[in-house]
Amino acid sequence: MAKAPFIAGGIFGACALIVIIILISVSFSKVEMTEVGLLYSHASRKIDRSKLYTAGRYYVGVGGEFITFPITQQEMHLPIFESRTADGLLLSLDVSLNFKIQKDFDKIIKIFDNFGRHYDGFISRLAMNIIRDASARFTAYSYSMNRSLVNVEMERDINDDLAEIGFTLDSVQLLNVEFPSNFSDTLQETRMLQQKVTQAELNLNAEVRALQGQLDNCNTTAKGMITQANTDAKTLNEEAEAKAESLRNSLAYEGISHKAMIDLFAELSIAGDEEAKLKEGREKFVSWYYMDQLSNSKSGKSIAASAPALDNN
Repeated sequence: MAKAPFIAGGIFGACALIVIIILISVSFSKVEMTEVGLLYSHASRKIDRSKLYTAGRYYVGVGGEFITFPITQQEMHLPIFESRTADGLLLSLDVSLNFKIQKDFDKIIKIFDNFGRHYDGFISRLAMNIIRDASARFTAYSYSMNRSLVNVEMERDINDDLAEIGFTLDSVQLLNVEFPSNFSDTLQETRMLQQKVTQAELNLNAEVRALQGQLDNCNTTAKGMITQANTDAKTLNEEAEAKAESLRNSLAYEGISHKAMIDLFAELSIAGDEEAKLKEGREKFVSWYYMDQLSNSKSGKSIAASAPALDNN
């Protein structure tokens, strides 16, 4: 019986130790690498507004825990909803968003104060309302022919509003836009006609390039022919000039010879009253002989020449 108090005390001590271990273990909490956290006390039902906790393990005390927010990119697929265009056509839109929470203490406090941990529903409703407003600025054909412009406008408007409440928008994707059936048929016909026009423009451009290539080849060939013709003409002119020069030299030598012959006749002429008649006869003979030699010479050019004059002696 004396041992009973000792046994009871041992059991109590063991239980106390276990309780202490449990309390110590629950007094620590962890923030993951992809998160930031606010420290919340269940005892006071308040958050610590002095510090933003980043990745690590911290002592939070009994009844303390972290309210964490992801800081990596989040994807939100909006429920399919309807909107109207500037010309009143009803559309069915399928849209997704990619966004992040800004890693800023004041912005995260603001998110917690406004939404707690459940901000997804607010962002979804906000994005759909902004997209409906943006849709009203575009016609139905803009959605079909220039969807990227519509997407950019929606992304800009959503980003401006999300930034005010602590979020950064990375992208907006218009996954699908459904039109009423009758408009879809008209739109399909328009697209087919546009494709035909585009193909015709491509064919025309190809033909223009081909004709331009042929024209360039013709111009190159013509330039070559003109250059060759100029070269040939220059060569022929030089050859003709050389032949003319040779002929002039030959005639000059012949003239000297003829003059020597005339001088010989003059020396052999008889004196007396008949000298004038004989001189006239010699001149006629010399002129005939000189012109006969010129007419028998071979030349490609016309050359003006006169008979050599006789010496009066």
